[in-house]
Amino acid sequence: FFFQAEDGIRDAQESRGLGDVYKRQMSFKALLDIAIFLESFKNIDLFQQGLYQLGIRVYQEQNGKVTNAQPYSLVQSAKEDSQSSKFGVQKGSQGTPSHIVEESAMFVTRAFFIKYSEEEVDIDEGCLFRLEVDAYPTQNGQDITMECILYHDSAAYPTSMGSMKGYTSQTNFEKASVFRANIKKPEFGVHEYVPIQFDEEHFCVTQAHVPVSYTHLTLP
Repeated sequence: FFFQAEDGIRDAQESRGLGDVYKRQMSFKALLDIAIFLESFKNIDLFQQGLYQLGIRVYQEQNGKVTNAQPYSLVQSAKEDSQSSKFGVQKGSQGTPSHIVEESAMFVTRAFFIKYSEEEVDIDEGCLFRLEVDAYPTQNGQDITMECILYHDSAAYPTSMGSMKGYTSQTNFEKASVFRANIKKPEFGVHEYVPIQFDEEHFCVTQAHVPVSYTHLTLP
């Protein structure tokens, strides 16, 4: 036996349309570009002379999960003599250039000597970071954190002539101090000036510019 349903007899059901189906099934990610540019480093009252460098990490923490922004491109000032110091001991490279550490998703500046109180060093270096965040149907809306780490090697220090005494290719940098700052509402695009100041035992400051912007949407 063959049965055939009568035409026009169906259960009443509201049509949802293709748009509703796509909205339920599709979601989008956005790439957040974060630029960190460091202008200068000023020693106010560091307890120790020696070789220093700065490490920068950017991350977002949500529901106990930390997601690192990935550094992908170094930026350096085009102005002449960007590694100068008014005390004349910063001329030229100090041995360890700026670089990216992929394992820890960190940008590390070139190394520089600090010898005098109130000494100011032009860094003029930066890095571009990229972070993937939720964009649709729910926007992430979480702050991002910039972490700046001050590293120090007391075995290497400048002589009175500005040369490097005690410096070797196996320079042993140790973490001296950490500064953290939250960047609010990055999804709206920001351009912030962040004065980085370390603790009382490492009283020094550096100037940072932090522009943040969305780039293209991606499918997860």
